Amino acid sequence: MRPPADALGELTAIRLPLVAEAGGAEVRVVLLAARDDGEPGEAAGVSSRSVTLDPPGPTDDADPWSTFAFARAVPLTDAAPWVQLVVVRGAVRWKLGQFGHTQAALPPATQPFPVRRGPTSGPWAALPALVGPDRGIGGRARLVGHARKGAPIAPLTAWLLGDQAGPPLGVTPSAKGAPVTIAAGDGTTIAPTVAGSDRSVQLVVVSSVAGTVTLRDIDVTGGK
Repeated sequence: MRPPADALGELTAIRLPLVAEAGGAEVRVVLLAARDDGEPGEAAGVSSRSVTLDPPGPTDDADPWSTFAFARAVPLTDAAPWVQLVVVRGAVRWKLGQFGHTQAALPPATQPFPVRRGPTSGPWAALPALVGPDRGIGGRARLVGHARKGAPIAPLTAWLLGDQAGPPLGVTPSAKGAPVTIAAGDGTTIAPTVAGSDRSVQLVVVSSVAGTVTLRDIDVTGGK
């Protein structure tokens, strides 16, 4: 899989929702350099510590997340690396995510991660078109690291779905609240996204951290 290049300045760990099959498994992740065409290339010389996964018990979390930490922070550039999942022992299941929207409709930092499959040394093949990113389906992962210098990452990202809806907005909530205004540009129209309706828009809010957020006093204004 390949995370977005603008998500972090430095990567310290990756979290993946993996479930071990019977007998357990041992897993690590390896960073691969991106080729000129954007596809995965040679190993970048960075590997996480191996993680031992036990098969789930009857009362365990049905969607557990495992952390794969790097010995040192890995700087991320515009040519973001690919992340190779290496199963050293056993077998695991990685549940892909249904993001509900096509890849083109999502901001870069919240798009499903593109996934390739193949043997450890390649070659790599894209997922079948039926379950690819154009269908809103992709890899689920959580990136752990540090923001770029002078560019803090807001905990929440909010945007409207629809043509000409404008870029997503970073939101930092507080105990007193954080007012947010999302508007179309001058002279543009946000096209409704609900089939059969000309009076609906979709507000999407994505959180980059664990926690609880309350949304209230949501007003939608418009005209013809």
